Parts: sequence; structure tokens; C-alpha cells
Amino acid sequence: MDGFYGEHPWLLTRLENMDIVYIADIRSTERVILEKTEYGLPLKRGIRGRKPTRVKILNSIPIAVEEVSKSLTRWKKIRIRTSADGFLEIKFAAIRVWRIDKDVLHPLLVWLLIRKELDDSDIK
Repeated sequence: MDGFYGEHPWLLTRLENMDIVYIADIRSTERVILEKTEYGLPLKRGIRGRKPTRVKILNSIPIAVEEVSKSLTRWKKIRIRTSADGFLEIKFAAIRVWRIDKDVLHPLLVWLLIRKELDDSDIK
């Protein structure tokens, strides 16, 4: 799927619930979590104000996919197709992350696939 469909977490969750394998482009600013998350109501701070009513992630801080790709040190060089100049080669990495969907109250473990040009000019 292109980025338009990848921007809709509810759609991705629906596909996962139907056991459909998919690959969707997402924005580099999309946030993921690198460790298993715990969801719940945060503790109330102080005596003033209302009690928290929105479920939030309690034990991790989401990180932008762009930051994840910058922190990776192990890239695999692969050939993805033939071109007029020979083979088109890219750098590739795959890591397990937890996807955020505000409508789902449990972690959603997915593969994050990142590819970039050999000269690091374009990242997808």
C-alpha cells in the first residue's frame, strides 16, 4: 500500500485482525516503540484536577521511524531487480517494533522494513 493507506492505523489493525499479510508505506515521522509496551491509566499527579481517563503507554517512549533508521548499524546489501545499468542494489534492514493504534489497548507487534539507497540519499 502507498502512504495514503499506511497513514490509517485502523486499516492496518483491521488487516491484521483478518490475518492478511500487508506492506504499507508510512511516514518517517510515524512513531513506533522498540520494547514491549504496557497500556493503562497513568497515576494522578497531585491533588488538583481530574483523574486520568485516557489509556496511555506507561513504560516506553515512542520514537520516530526516521530516528530508528539513523540508529541502525547493521544493514544488508541486497539486489532487488535488474535495471538498464545492471542490478539495482539497496541497503535493507528489518526489525520488530510495536505499532501504535490509539483505538487498541494492547501492543501490536509488526515488522518494520527499511530500505535506503546505497548512497543513503532516499529512505523508504
